[in-house]
Amino acid sequence: MSAEIWTPARVFLIAALGFGIPMTFVSPPLTTPDEGRHMARIYTLAAGQVRMPSASESRIPASLVELSRRIDRLWPPLRPRVKQPRGAIAAFWDQPLQPGAQVPVRNLATYGPLAYAPQALGFALGRAVEAPPIALVYLGRLANLLAWALVVAAALRLTPRCRWAFAALALLPMCLFLAASLSADAPANALALLFVASVLRAGFGPGGGVRPRDVGLMGLSVALLGLTKGGYWLMAGLPLLIPVARFRNARQRWAVLAAVAIAAWVPSGLWFAGAQASGYTEAGQGADWAAQLEFVLGHPLRYAGIFLTSWLDYGGAYLQTFLGALGRLDVVLPTWTYVFLAAALLALPLLEERESDGLLDTRRRLGLLAIFALCTGTVFTMIYLSGNPVGAPSIRGVQGRYLLPLAPLLLAALPARGSRRSEEHPAFAPLFAAGVAVVAVVSLRALWLRYYL
Repeated sequence: MSAEIWTPARVFLIAALGFGIPMTFVSPPLTTPDEGRHMARIYTLAAGQVRMPSASESRIPASLVELSRRIDRLWPPLRPRVKQPRGAIAAFWDQPLQPGAQVPVRNLATYGPLAYAPQALGFALGRAVEAPPIALVYLGRLANLLAWALVVAAALRLTPRCRWAFAALALLPMCLFLAASLSADAPANALALLFVASVLRAGFGPGGGVRPRDVGLMGLSVALLGLTKGGYWLMAGLPLLIPVARFRNARQRWAVLAAVAIAAWVPSGLWFAGAQASGYTEAGQGADWAAQLEFVLGHPLRYAGIFLTSWLDYGGAYLQTFLGALGRLDVVLPTWTYVFLAAALLALPLLEERESDGLLDTRRRLGLLAIFALCTGTVFTMIYLSGNPVGAPSIRGVQGRYLLPLAPLLLAALPARGSRRSEEHPAFAPLFAAGVAVVAVVSLRALWLRYYL
């Protein structure tokens, strides 16, 4: 097989669909993080409620609620050792949807509509043919997987740097598992990668300058990201790292920066305001947004210590839930897989060919690290404000998967130390594919052993 066929995008697509589709069905319905809440919002979106419905407007078929309850009886959330026979799910196919028999929803996910657009298409197809509730879940999962895979593949074709490293990131067990579910994380991960790839293409790719289509792609991808999950707005600062020489003049540079910032913040801000008005954005138990914000602003050094303490206390958990904690985060992979994955992610950018044009220099790599750090701080702070008691000594509720959209910044910041032959060696792509296959098989086996006798 020629080297042209073994491209990162093609290897990724084969692996993503080849292992993602089995993962869609091996993992029982509604057993991924918050999948029940995602299901409820997806159904309302598929039914035509694009804006965030109010508490009085949000209703879903009672059969979907019953499906969730039956799954919880088979695999209780707080009892990770409970297993069932292989055919335990077969009986669910006889349960009718009965869309007219609806009940109110009290715990609806509030992410932007783009976080659920692929899944809603799958649900809409299932509703059109009067499929049972379990079929809707599987159709939504498959649509999510396909949309994620196509967007990531487009990003891998677009980026001039870190193609194999980005492919490895997207094929982490955690990423693949989330893509094979109803999770809102999959669209966010894919669109964040597409935005980073578009900035790298505009600033450090071939062509010598920022073209209108580069600006359009940067603006579109960051706007769509803002309509998935919040917390990643500061990524809009990435175009600041594009060399000035790539712009025609200073006016074009500032126009591009302004356009990207507006695309990142305005649609997301409008959605957030609408979600606030719906009444579904209440803080967690014991939390007070206003009082917590006052505490953070009034005690910045103390909050910095809380942030550091959280990393010291939970850093291992962050790494595990970044690389791969499956199921309800209770399916842990063998230790060697985490070591292998971490080493591979760090090594792949280093194998990339050294910079010949000097554009992505040390200063800009430090800029990537700075934006990564600022965005990470934003994610942690949002969780501290919304889900922790005022002045809590640590930030609880953070999971490593929340940092997956930011990881491309970290990988792109690592210095390239390889030669052109490193990634073009005939054995490179097959070895990469073999490593991905081994980890994916181990992940599928872990899921199977967790849920089935």
